[in-house]
This record gives sequence, structure tokens and C-alpha cells, in this order.
Amino acid sequence: MNQPADTFAQRTRRLTSEVQRLRDWAGGDPARQAQVADALVELNAHRLAGHAWAEAAPTAQEAVVRSARVLALHGPVGPYTPQSDAVRSVTALVHLAVIQAAAGLSEGAGQTLAAALGLREQLKRLDLDQALDPATITWALLTWARVAMAAGDLAAANARADAAASVEGPIDGWLAVSVDRATADARWAGGRPEPSVEHVLRAVERYDAEALALLQQPAAVPAAMLERLSEPLFGLYSEAADRVLVIGAPGLALTLRRRLVDLLGTLSVRRTELQPLLVTALTDLADDLRSGGRYAEADDVSELAASIAGEGDEERPTARVRAPLGAQVSWTPLP
Repeated sequence: MNQPADTFAQRTRRLTSEVQRLRDWAGGDPARQAQVADALVELNAHRLAGHAWAEAAPTAQEAVVRSARVLALHGPVGPYTPQSDAVRSVTALVHLAVIQAAAGLSEGAGQTLAAALGLREQLKRLDLDQALDPATITWALLTWARVAMAAGDLAAANARADAAASVEGPIDGWLAVSVDRATADARWAGGRPEPSVEHVLRAVERYDAEALALLQQPAAVPAAMLERLSEPLFGLYSEAADRVLVIGAPGLALTLRRRLVDLLGTLSVRRTELQPLLVTALTDLADDLRSGGRYAEADDVSELAASIAGEGDEERPTARVRAPLGAQVSWTPLP
């Protein structure tokens, strides 16, 4: 079987090389910094599309700094600020906020977004919303929703997640998965389990369309691509199974648990670091089987989990922290 081409990695290398070429060419010339900043923004947007948070962090910070310097070449932000410079700066700030939120730095992400929104407000005359890429607007609203969730403002989180889902324009498959997951989380925290389940199952469907065929033949997939595809697998499937169980669909929960176990079992042959997740997935499956009175099956699954974890190991997998269903909230749509 032919190995699928990792076009994401190929483009990453090309964009990284272009950034370095432009850095060398621009040197310390302020007039040339805009091209460097544009190249950095393009590289960061690409990395975010692949959830390469760690790799994007240094260049995201550099893009913010360089974009701000270009913005300052025309004097204070105001009537002489070019739209292209404003779009670049807002985009760079949004990218940095996304990475901060992914790292759990919700307060920092909120401050970075506040800077982006403040710049947008100062430059209303430029109509930046029409000039920004739809993916940038979606990332901004998603991150804004995550910031509200972390602060306990569940009405705002749901309103912002809805706004992210309503952005018009081309949104790639992975970003669409992120939108549905964020909306599912906001609905769950906001005490609305059925809509949450609808969104998380849609996220599973979108993820499967992007990844399932490749994950079922991991030996043929480049290592970097396999890592990107498997990164959201455990969290997405586990959340979906947990939530459908709460709304009274144990059969579907078991289907999701078994599919997750099968995929992790196949993947862990190449990625042994996934074995602890496989043990946890097996433990969850055994618990659900036991809750349904299927004790013999549960015991078999528990035995398999123990054999993978290692019979002599004292350390057992820690129980997952499942998000509790929140009290029901209502919200007003964003303008």
C-alpha cells in the first residue's frame, strides 16, 4: 500500500523556509518587516489548522511583535492606519490567543483577545470583520468562548460558541470539529445535555470523515501525520460516550467506547505512548459493561486492561475527570 503524502508537513517545511528566507532578506530594514510578518502569520495559521500548538508558540509571539512594529510605522493607530496592517495585527493576536488557550492560559488568552478586540474597535472605519479571514474570526470566537467557560460565564460562552458556528466562509474540517466540540462543552456546562450530545456526535462524524480511514491503517501513515490524527481521538470519543450515557443511550455509548478501544489498540502498536490511554479506554468500557449487568464481558475487558498496564505495576491509571452537567442557563445571541 502506498504511503499517503503528508501535505501538511510538506507545506509546513515550505512556509518555515520562506519565513527564514524573508528574515535574512529583511534584516533590520523596517520597510521590509511587513513581508516577514505576513509570512509568519501564514505559517501560524497553517500550524493552528493542524493543532500544532507548541510549534506555533514562538512564531506566534514573533508575529505579534513584528506586526505591531509595522503598525507603528504609520504613527498612532487612527485615520492613517492601513487596513492591511490592522488585519495583520488582529490576526497575529488571535493566533497567539488560540495557543494560550490551548495551553490552559485562559487569563492570558483573554488579555490577548482584548487587545485584538480593542484594535478592531479603534478602527471601525476599516470594517475589519469583512477583511479578516473567516478562520481567524472563528478562532477568535472559539477562544473567546473558552475564556468565558474558564471564567464561569456560561451564558457568554454559549453565545460566543453560537457566533463561531455561524461564521460564513470556508472552514476546514479540523476547525469545524473544534467548533462543534466547543459548542458541545458550552451546552453541557450550561445544563443543556441533548444539544451538547448533538454537537459532540457531529464532531465525531466530522473527525471520522477526516481521519478514520487513515487511522485504521496506521502502518501506512507517516509518523507526524499519525500523531496529528490521533491527538484529539481519546478526548473526543470519551466525551461523546460519557454524554450519550447520561441522556440514556447506553448502546451508543458502548459502540463509541469499543470503537475507541479498537482504534487505540491499533495505533498503540506504532505509538506505544498511547497505551495508558488504551488502558483508560478499556477501564471505561468495563465500567459501562458492569453498569449494564454484563459482568462476564466487563471482567474480560478489565483483565485485558490489567495485562496491558502490567500486572506487576503498582501505579494504576488515574480515573478521568468527567465534566459535570451544569445548571441550565439562557443567553442572548451576539449581535
